[in-house]
Amino acid sequence: MAEWNLTRPSQGEHVKAAHVESALRAGETALNNLEDSAVEYRSLASHHLPTIAVAYGQEATNHGSSSPLTVSTAYPGWDQNSGWQYDGITATEVTLKDPATDIATSVNLTLSTIQGLEIGVNVNVKEIALAGNNSHTRLLVVGVDVYDGSAWVHVPKSERWGVSQPNAGSGTSVAWLDIPLRLLVTTADVGNITISKFRVGLAKAAWDSASAEDSEVVSVSAWAAAYKAGAL
Repeated sequence: MAEWNLTRPSQGEHVKAAHVESALRAGETALNNLEDSAVEYRSLASHHLPTIAVAYGQEATNHGSSSPLTVSTAYPGWDQNSGWQYDGITATEVTLKDPATDIATSVNLTLSTIQGLEIGVNVNVKEIALAGNNSHTRLLVVGVDVYDGSAWVHVPKSERWGVSQPNAGSGTSVAWLDIPLRLLVTTADVGNITISKFRVGLAKAAWDSASAEDSEVVSVSAWAAAYKAGAL
């Protein structure tokens, strides 16, 4: 275990800056050398440990199972930054904030000090394919756009699908499904831009030539955090 031994100055002894610095350096070393087992659970909080995040944001909306959001907008196609359904999703636009001040901020992905922007989304689905035509596979699609200060930029790798399986029966194909999305956005995904916010889009689709059918969404939650390079 790390130890910090301090020698008390003798009576009448002059205290010099070098002595104080030496004692503080010894304390710094002792603290840095603490073993995991020496720190009591929950003894350190945000007041003691600086955050590794340089920006964060979170939003959520809950329509409830009795009045879910109907997704009726057709899938606009791969890598499209418009044509998605945004209305009715308060979590659709999440502004990034400085964790120290809670004031709106932005993240420059080109800086070497930035690891990237991590985004998480959860879409809680009540039903896919409301019309109950189960002879074809239907989908509910989730996608994310980021804002570079002047325009929305789609993140192709963000697209996720909730899938209904075809069957010979009647009624809805899928009920009570969670569509999770987790990704780290870097310059390789969206280019050299500065991001101030992001949004979530929903759309309906069909796997084959069949017509897409509406779906119902109970809730959407979204969050993001940008981390210092080397922190993850």
